[in-house]
Amino acid sequence: MNRSTILATSAVSRAGTVDTDLHPTASNPRGAVDNYRFEHFDFRMMLQDMRFSQESLRAGDRLPDTTLLTPDGDEASLRELAAGRPIVLVTGSTSCPLTVSSLPDLNRLEKRYGDRVQFVLLQVREAHPGAELNQPHTQQEKLEHAQHMREVLGVRWPVLVDDIDGSLHRLLDAMPNSLHIIAPGGEILYRALAAGDAGVEDAIARVAAGNPPRKEQSQSMLPMLESAGFMHDMLVRAGKGAYVDVAKSAPPMVALAMGAKLMPFIPKRKRGYALMLTFAALVVAVTQVF
Repeated sequence: MNRSTILATSAVSRAGTVDTDLHPTASNPRGAVDNYRFEHFDFRMMLQDMRFSQESLRAGDRLPDTTLLTPDGDEASLRELAAGRPIVLVTGSTSCPLTVSSLPDLNRLEKRYGDRVQFVLLQVREAHPGAELNQPHTQQEKLEHAQHMREVLGVRWPVLVDDIDGSLHRLLDAMPNSLHIIAPGGEILYRALAAGDAGVEDAIARVAAGNPPRKEQSQSMLPMLESAGFMHDMLVRAGKGAYVDVAKSAPPMVALAMGAKLMPFIPKRKRGYALMLTFAALVVAVTQVF
């Protein structure tokens, strides 16, 4: 089995050359290799996941062609796989509630536009590692995680695997479930903080029709609410430690997970909204009483 090679030593941007070595810097901490394969999710990481960094590649920048691995260990080039079509590149992992909640819509969009746009799910680091789904320490472990994700989540389109240090993932800003639309020549056309963003469908439809997206990016946090119904199951699946890490770093996320668990009669993607409406109603009721 050959180790995947990320050909990301340079990329052409609107202004010229982008340094993609991503050395640790104060302004771009998530670009640091040392910070990439974390063992415990923390508050700092949660804050970073809320916005793209200023240093990350954006619409108009060029993503270099990359040779990755399939879950079975075979080499695969993004451009060769796309065969002249635009690429919808989604990052994800089995322990990521955002990934799980976005897949039904992505499967639907792939079925509709897959003949004109190549969908790819990139296995990256685990979003919430635990005793059962630990953070991969070797390339082989990462391949096994990709196999597990493909099978457990029922992914219907190609899954590829980044290298163990996340070279491509860090180039895209190391978000747990981002989505980038990439032109055949490598130019980034659109990016979304979360693949479940409401603007994703319109962007894919327009690119599939040969038109540019209406806007270049979306950083909505609404997909987080939609993922609340999946959070409990994902943290349990990750194993011991995952729930504790989230409880320590982001108590509101645990409250969402536990609250959503108590609403089995509501579809999972709507439980977060139901919780927010319930909370708002309680606030109104309390203010009226006092």
